[in-house]
Amino acid sequence: MDFVYRLIFYLFMPVALFWVVGALLPVLVKSSRKHIDKSHWRSFRIGLVYVAILAALFVGLITLTRSTGLDFLYLLPILLMLVFSIAAAVGFTAVTHSLGARIFPKHSANKQIIYGTFVVLLASQIPYLGLAVLFPYLLIAGLGGAAISFNDWRKAS
Repeated sequence: MDFVYRLIFYLFMPVALFWVVGALLPVLVKSSRKHIDKSHWRSFRIGLVYVAILAALFVGLITLTRSTGLDFLYLLPILLMLVFSIAAAVGFTAVTHSLGARIFPKHSANKQIIYGTFVVLLASQIPYLGLAVLFPYLLIAGLGGAAISFNDWRKAS
């Protein structure tokens, strides 16, 4: 019985996350999806640059905090990771929307989200290839699409 609860939890939680992110930030998700669909490799390259920059900033802030001994500076890396997590959630939501729309174009938007999430979860379970290559690739491409759409949104306002 414990297996059934775990299975329901692991299948339901990503779908719920993508629904919530899609409901809270629909403009950013739609724009990210447009950029990912239009130029997937550009999104991946920009996402890779953002991951490298954010990782360097994170390590630098942790080193600065430890060397100075000022405990309140630990908030900066935590805030940086919060921003990274939100951008990654927006981007990964756009990726699952895009996959669901490509594979199941005749279904409703909610079913596309569910099916896209299941496709990503199943593909990520492929040994060696899924978690080591596919999942980071989709996450970085989604982050790049979110970065491009956030930049466009910021320029427009």
